[in-house]
Amino acid sequence: MAEGSSPTNRLYASLALALQAGAGFDRPLWMGFDSSDMLAYTAATNALTAEMSTGGLARGTTTVVLTLATTTVAADSCKCYASTSPTTAAAIYGAGMFSASTVGNLLAWHRWAAVVNATSTDTIQETITIQEEVGV
Repeated sequence: MAEGSSPTNRLYASLALALQAGAGFDRPLWMGFDSSDMLAYTAATNALTAEMSTGGLARGTTTVVLTLATTTVAADSCKCYASTSPTTAAAIYGAGMFSASTVGNLLAWHRWAAVVNATSTDTIQETITIQEEVGV
């Protein structure tokens, strides 16, 4: 018989719960918005190239809500949601989830399909779902 090992579905759900509830490690509690095209971003990216710092779009001006979601198995993902209203016109290409209100680690990023030219009458809503990849 060949040797083998595997994480279980409960581990994926436990990791999502830890992100949502917190356990003394990097948690995705802050969202920042990027005014660059984000085309060169990879899994190794750890900062937004042109993170917005004014106009109601600065990191920390949004309240991030963390909930559990199902992607592959029950409650295996942490959904990060934020809503904000710009106070000035802005061209936004995407968003990132951070572990701190300043500096910190970029834990996940989302490049939008097209630039959003927001005005002060708009509301920007962003949801980033973080899932431990099953099978890796």
